[in-house]
Amino acid sequence: MTELKTLDFSSFPIDEDCAKIDGKLYLMDNLTRHRYGSTTMKAPVRLTMTIVMVATGGYTRMRINLHEYVIREKMVATMTAGSFMQIMETSPDFSGFIIAIAKDFFDYSHKIMIGMAMLHRNNDVPVAELSHDNYLDATEIYAILKRKLLQPDFKYKEEVARMYLGLFHYNGLQAMEEHIDKEKPLIANRKDDLSAQFLQLVKEHYRKERTISFYSTRLGVTPKYLSAVVKDVTGKFASDWINEYVILESKALLKNSNISIKQLSNELNFGSTSIFTKYFKQHTGSTPMEYRKM
Repeated sequence: MTELKTLDFSSFPIDEDCAKIDGKLYLMDNLTRHRYGSTTMKAPVRLTMTIVMVATGGYTRMRINLHEYVIREKMVATMTAGSFMQIMETSPDFSGFIIAIAKDFFDYSHKIMIGMAMLHRNNDVPVAELSHDNYLDATEIYAILKRKLLQPDFKYKEEVARMYLGLFHYNGLQAMEEHIDKEKPLIANRKDDLSAQFLQLVKEHYRKERTISFYSTRLGVTPKYLSAVVKDVTGKFASDWINEYVILESKALLKNSNISIKQLSNELNFGSTSIFTKYFKQHTGSTPMEYRKM
């Protein structure tokens, strides 16, 4: 199978400036020294973990799920496992810190997905600007967590890490809540939870499964109900999310690999090249070959 490169914990540099819990958590803040935006991320990569990046100076221009953003001081970017990421440009004075978290290390719960949904509804981007106070809180939490992880004789690193990640998480939710309609309170309910589970399943199965019935069966609801709930929570129908991930993968592979159209259609579980071509044109306005030449 021809896939995009993945970014996992083995991709990160290790030295005295970096703190980590093997395979679970990684912290890095000396981005210039470690050649942030190196060849590892010049081409699109798929993340196997969640990465939170807070910029503390300068700027970086990057693509997240093939949409381009400029991230400057006091801005935060959140990229969940399964997302596409590509570094386009960094200023010479760019600085910031990164927290990489394994999918099964910290219990994000449905609330993190509520925060993501709020961000999508307001800006349709995974990037937000922090208030001065939230920015200071985020940098302080990071510094304390890193200091604890670097203590060689500290026995409770995982337990403390989860506590500080929780504090970092709720600080982020507070920042997001400041940007939403106050008539839409942050209340976790069954719909939020169902939508979060659906989005996670799509990230795991979109390469092979494009029918809503597959996801609704896994979640124990009807296709009609699932699509309505997802639309209510995220602003997009369930089918829109599925199609978006398939098209993102298709575009990335067409632009950044030598994969043939036939091979691509096979790997994305289309019955034939013609079916894939029709699907791609319906959602992009151009054929795969036309898009590759753009």
